[in-house]
Amino acid sequence: MADTTSEIAPRTPVPPADGLLASTRGARLDVSATTTIRGGRFPAGCLDDYVYIPVVVPQGVGELQITCDYGTDEDNFLNIGIFGPEGHELGNDAGFRGWSHGGRRGRRRVLISESRATPGYLPGPITTGTWHIALNPHAIGSDGLDWTLVVTMLNLPPSRSFVPRLATSVINEIPGWYRGDLHLHTEHSDGEQTPAEVSARAVLSGLDFIVPSDHNTISAQQHWGAVERPGLLVLCGEEVTTPAGHWGAVGIGPGVWIDFRYRPGDAQLRRFVDRVRGAGGIAIANHPERRIHKGCAWEFDASEMDAIEVWNGAWTRSDEEAVRLWDGLLRAGRRLVAVGGSDSHRVDQPIGHPQTVVGATGLNREAVVAALRAGHAYVAADSRVHLDLGAESDGAEAAMGGRLVTRDDQTVSVTLRVGGVPGSRVTLHTDLGVVHEAVVEHPAAAVLWETVSDATRYVRAEVRDARGEMLAISNPIWIDTAVSGADPEY
Repeated sequence: MADTTSEIAPRTPVPPADGLLASTRGARLDVSATTTIRGGRFPAGCLDDYVYIPVVVPQGVGELQITCDYGTDEDNFLNIGIFGPEGHELGNDAGFRGWSHGGRRGRRRVLISESRATPGYLPGPITTGTWHIALNPHAIGSDGLDWTLVVTMLNLPPSRSFVPRLATSVINEIPGWYRGDLHLHTEHSDGEQTPAEVSARAVLSGLDFIVPSDHNTISAQQHWGAVERPGLLVLCGEEVTTPAGHWGAVGIGPGVWIDFRYRPGDAQLRRFVDRVRGAGGIAIANHPERRIHKGCAWEFDASEMDAIEVWNGAWTRSDEEAVRLWDGLLRAGRRLVAVGGSDSHRVDQPIGHPQTVVGATGLNREAVVAALRAGHAYVAADSRVHLDLGAESDGAEAAMGGRLVTRDDQTVSVTLRVGGVPGSRVTLHTDLGVVHEAVVEHPAAAVLWETVSDATRYVRAEVRDARGEMLAISNPIWIDTAVSGADPEY
């Protein structure tokens, strides 16, 4: 992590800016605005460092306007963050005031005041002191990137403070199967739609809950209460977009921001995963095998997470590889939960394809997160697909995500119920590989299979169409004998 104002040296040298940061015009602004200009250049190959530009904000400023011009080359991808005088050190959420993810929809103009802010940024008082603008070159074309930063400070009269409108955390406390999308984006990062548009599409897709997970910012949380729709639960989330992989902080409490400025060698991941768990959420390794864009593929230890996103948007080869990664961890005894999410950014990326279906004690934040953490969930292509997996042995029973405890050399009866996808092919998987196959002929069917208790450690199911494309994937049932007894390592 590069920091031009701290003792941490940048990974990639950045040429000095052309000129020094202009000073303010006095203790209190006597004019309507003052402008600070600074320019610089990021050479080709300068990637994923964080360069901090200090800006001294005097008393009397009511609004900050920041413009960053870095040309029109589509190969250039520049992220822009803002930190208040509380600090910009790693994990300092008190200083965080917003982040914009670069790219085609990247911000070039940002406004922050006490009453309003550009999506991706947090409204609030413009406190006197030294602020920092963070520039993060995520992708630089072969010609490099020249940038110019303009900061305008407006001397405005006091305005009404912004009042966040948070979504309700409880819809009901009725046990059932609830369908949700754990991964989608809004205009608060690089999505094209407003929270109101996203919630409308979620309802049309038959979803019961969604987790908006904008890149590195939580600003959308403050607006969901204004666009609530009956029966739709909105959980707080963030896609923690590090230089070495993206991960979802799902079901965190409102106002909890998770820092992203670290790599595997920094030994910081566990610190922030623990923060998510302490805030009531779970941590998910997102699209771990997607290598289309730099920084998307997972470079951390996946076993540090609670879950793995094995299905991201339209089914592709990277999802097949993600399932293999997850299955390898299961074989090693790691009880990571499989989940999916649409990663929808645009209208042509359907919300709820795929969706994660949870068997929860109610449609509320605590119950949904508990079901996800326990693995009492499956991933489905859409709302027509239904799946239920159970196992029984010697009078003991277990459901998806559960643990079936029995004695050595006992018969284990496995039942998979499939609905909504006639003509599909079912496969049952254990630590030995595929152990059973069947074709589902009817809209509702049951697939039966038997094994011996000490012959396998778990069983899970996949449902695919005739072309081999995934329709549903279950979480496993773990099979433990009374002799082995001990739980696999978490």
